[in-house]
Amino acid sequence: MTIPPPYEPPASPNGPKPTDGSGQQPPQPPRPPQPPRPQQPPQYAAPQPPQAGGLQQPQYGAPGQYGQPPQQPPQPPQYGGPQGYGQPSGPLGASDPDDLTLPLYGATIKQAVVRWLKNYVNFSGRASRSEFWWVMLVNAVISFVLSVLTGVGSRTEVSTVRVGDQLMTTQQSVPGPFGIAVTVILVLYSLAVLLPTLGLVWRRFHDTDKSGAFYFLSLIPFAGGIIVIVLLALDSKPEGARFDRR
Repeated sequence: MTIPPPYEPPASPNGPKPTDGSGQQPPQPPRPPQPPRPQQPPQYAAPQPPQAGGLQQPQYGAPGQYGQPPQQPPQPPQYGGPQGYGQPSGPLGASDPDDLTLPLYGATIKQAVVRWLKNYVNFSGRASRSEFWWVMLVNAVISFVLSVLTGVGSRTEVSTVRVGDQLMTTQQSVPGPFGIAVTVILVLYSLAVLLPTLGLVWRRFHDTDKSGAFYFLSLIPFAGGIIVIVLLALDSKPEGARFDRR
């Protein structure tokens, strides 16, 4: 029987490896760590020369699509700050000329006269400046016209009086029948408008936030009438509402 030859491992390309006596290879020493490779700088593409024929037109994308503008929410109503109680912003007047419980500011001459006649003897409430001065103007015009007519209807009488050895001639105006009639009308008119006019003056003082008793200042000689006229010309005051009829 033929015995095969023992197996021979192939020779290493680096040459035969040393072995110890037991036929095993000795331990290999550890390899030193490899140093890291340096990173290569980034590569930039070479700049492209401009195309012949001029500069290249910039490329724009398609225009964006815009939606509908957002609807603004409705704004809540703005309210002013609360006003202090007892401090009205202005005098409260009547919106209807037939309302006699409140003064009518900016009244016309017709409205003033009608309201004056309806408030015949009324000492409560208020009267605006327009109501007061229109009525005063109408009364002054009527009184002036009647006084002129009284003079027209009068006649002049001449009388001679002996004083000692001298004769003195006097002239006096004597109203004729027409003058007497006009005088009677003037007296009756003055009496008829006395209380209504006094009530109007009273209410006008109320509109200036003053008592109607200020009218009695007119009894002061000389200056009294001037003081009353100045007070009656004052502006209206909201506080005068305390004199309104309830």
